[in-house]
Amino acid sequence: MAHPYLLADNRHFTFYIWRKWFLRHWILKYLLVPAYLFSGWSISRCLEKSDLIFKLVFPVCLAASLAPQALLEFRYYIVPFLLVRLQVKPTSLVKLLVEL
Repeated sequence: MAHPYLLADNRHFTFYIWRKWFLRHWILKYLLVPAYLFSGWSISRCLEKSDLIFKLVFPVCLAASLAPQALLEFRYYIVPFLLVRLQVKPTSLVKLLVEL
């Protein structure tokens, strides 16, 4: 099920991703499940060394900022990403460059 703004507004990246990728075939959206799982695992690994209060508050704030959104766009993930990056110290230059 697609949001009406997603199908009508061509000013956003999500419009083109949805039109060019997800509307091609119904199975394509399920092929990204391994990437979603890897992302969740990667974030949990990054947060292992952060303090307990951040581990408890971050998921609550993330859910509170994303759950009421009718249409998810990349810009909604910028602030949570920056908060995670401020908590995690880079372990090597290569990992930091790959992240960019």
